[in-house]
Amino acid sequence: MASQRACEAVAGFLQRLSREQPVLLVLDDLHHGGESTPEALHFLLDRLTNEPLLIIGTVASDRVDDVLTLLGRSTEELTLGPLPPSAVAELARRL
Repeated sequence: MASQRACEAVAGFLQRLSREQPVLLVLDDLHHGGESTPEALHFLLDRLTNEPLLIIGTVASDRVDDVLTLLGRSTEELTLGPLPPSAVAELARRL
């Protein structure tokens, strides 16, 4: 399993933070994570079941099945398509 102490430290940090306000944790490119990534996520989910915490992970479209199999429970898939050029232009304009 991923380092138990590291997982406990992250869980403790997220628990303390979520007591002050709801927490959104975004993990990009989960398909690049090793075997310890889903283990660590399972650890967090087991420890933080009653906390106002939402974890969102991004995965390359060609690796979704692999990652969902590793993560198993507590996952929902939301497929997002590309933005149309007009939306990209609007985002760029607002920056």
